[in-house]
Amino acid sequence: MSERFQITNIDEALKILENKDLTEVISKFKKDIDAELNFTGLYVSRKDLEDSIKDRVYDYFNTEYNELKSKISYLRKHGEDVNIIDFGLLMVPSKIKVLDAEFLLSNYNIILDMIKKTKKDLTDYNLEDY
Repeated sequence: MSERFQITNIDEALKILENKDLTEVISKFKKDIDAELNFTGLYVSRKDLEDSIKDRVYDYFNTEYNELKSKISYLRKHGEDVNIIDFGLLMVPSKIKVLDAEFLLSNYNIILDMIKKTKKDLTDYNLEDY
């Protein structure tokens, strides 16, 4: 009979995981987003739990990427030259695929750094009406 895990929070999930790389990424992710991860559910295997946690990271990065692309598009439509900023964000989708292939802290950090740099670069622009 397969294992079943009833999880009520991310800390419980981290204790169950045997994948050291995943645990490192999630611990850093939890710190980076500076929010309590609402994480509950019944999982039929460790793999199911790992996949669910990975999906949370991918969803976060994809949401951040899409939001930044939207802001860049808004600025471009309002006459701003944001090609360099846009170019800096260009590699994020492919880096997310690399993270999917090798879920390592180094791959996670590359994506996070790209997103942080883009956010920092966008602070020079007026986005109040956005």
